[in-house]
Amino acid sequence: MNTISPAEYYYLSNLLAGSGIEMLKLTLKDLCLRGILKIESRSVIVDQRYLKYRNRLFFSRGKDFANYHTDSMAEKFFLTLFEKNEELQFYVIRRYVKKELDKTAFDNLVFKDLRRRGFCYLKVFPSMKALKMKKSITAMVEELDTQFDALLSKNPKDFARRVEHLGSHILLLSEDNLKKLEGHSELLKKIGFTELSSSFNSDMFVSMALFSSFDISGGFGDSGGFDGFGGGDFGGGGAMGDW
Repeated sequence: MNTISPAEYYYLSNLLAGSGIEMLKLTLKDLCLRGILKIESRSVIVDQRYLKYRNRLFFSRGKDFANYHTDSMAEKFFLTLFEKNEELQFYVIRRYVKKELDKTAFDNLVFKDLRRRGFCYLKVFPSMKALKMKKSITAMVEELDTQFDALLSKNPKDFARRVEHLGSHILLLSEDNLKKLEGHSELLKKIGFTELSSSFNSDMFVSMALFSSFDISGGFGDSGGFDGFGGGDFGGGGAMGDW
C-alpha cells in the first residue's frame, strides 16, 4: 500500500491523544467501503417466545474479499474472522474484539503497519514521507468540507472527482457532509462517479448510511457496543471508549 489508510491518518494526526476505538471503526468502515466486507441490516427474530423482530447488523464477505490480499495487521484483525465464516452478526464481532484486545491493543496494530512501511519509527515519531501524506490528505479533506455545498450545486462533476480522489479518506469528512454524500448517491452515480472509481464498490453508500444510521459506537437494541476495553500505551489517549 503506497498511501496511508484512514485509520493510519488518524493515528498520525493524534500521536499523543488518539483513540484506538476510532482506528478500529475507521478500519472496519474502510473495508466495507472498498467492497472487501459488506454490511447490511436485516430484521430477525431475537426471541422465539415472543416472535419479535429486531433490526440487526450483519457483516459478510464483500465482492472483492476473495481476491484481496493485504499485509496490514489492522485489516487482518477483522478479515481473519471471515476466512471460515461467510457472514457474522455484529455481536460476534463485538465479542471477538473484546476478547482479542485484551491481548493486543488495536492502536499497536496500526502503529506496526506504519512502522513496517517506514512511515513511523517510534510510536510518536512519524517519517517525513508520512507527514507529507497526512498534510496532503488534510488539505483535500478540509477543501472539500468547506466547499461541499457550493461544489455539489454548481459543479457536480468537479465535486465527484474530488470525492473520488480522496478515496477511502472521504470517511474523514465531517459527519454532516458524509450524510449529505449519502443523500446524493444517485446524483454521483449519474455523473459517473461509481463507474470512474475502482476504489469503491456499488454498495458504498449503503455501507456508509448503515454505519451512521445505526449507533455502532454503543451498539443498538440489546446487542450492545464495544465498551470497556483498554487501548494500550498510546500516549494518554489509548482508551477505547464505547463501540
